[in-house]
Amino acid sequence: MSANSSSLKPISDNLPSNPLQMELRINKDGGVLKLPGTGVSLEIPPGALEKDQLIQMRIIPYNFQGDSDLSFSSNSSVVVELLPSNLKLLKPVILTLPHCLVLKKGCEWKAKIYSSHHEEGNQPVWRPQPDTPYVLTERNCVIKLKNFSWEKIDIGDEIVDGKRIVLYAAKDLSSSESITEIHVGYYLELPGGEEVRIFTY
Repeated sequence: MSANSSSLKPISDNLPSNPLQMELRINKDGGVLKLPGTGVSLEIPPGALEKDQLIQMRIIPYNFQGDSDLSFSSNSSVVVELLPSNLKLLKPVILTLPHCLVLKKGCEWKAKIYSSHHEEGNQPVWRPQPDTPYVLTERNCVIKLKNFSWEKIDIGDEIVDGKRIVLYAAKDLSSSESITEIHVGYYLELPGGEEVRIFTY
């Protein structure tokens, strides 16, 4: 994991140690949290915090999101939780979220920013944030945030040409059977993307 502080360690919770989460103690000079290999990062500029603060960031697995739109037809990004929730910021912080979409050329690229400030243990309640500044690029969305919560973006079908996916084929190497099952499927090119099995042969 990449960061500019020596206080880096996994977040402690009921889940096993997860490379899609981290925490970092940041002072008034600011700092950067990056989840390697995911494209997710949080930049806290100098002067954004009133005092030293333990900042936590993690990607929420799809099966914990409570979202009915988590399917191949969805254009949502990964969901990231930032803690402490509702932290008072003196300056906006910059959150970068990757997406797996192929965007159409020759049109304006727009996204919708959503936040949820639900209580721990409850399902997220997504609310649009139309006044939140952002820049949507070919590979990610860079967002300026004024407080911490669960964050995600959604992109309309009208500017999407397709999705980037990763195909896979796998078999059980420990099987002693004369006929070995081959599993073929795909997952979206996003950190924590769920596998979709196409068939077993």
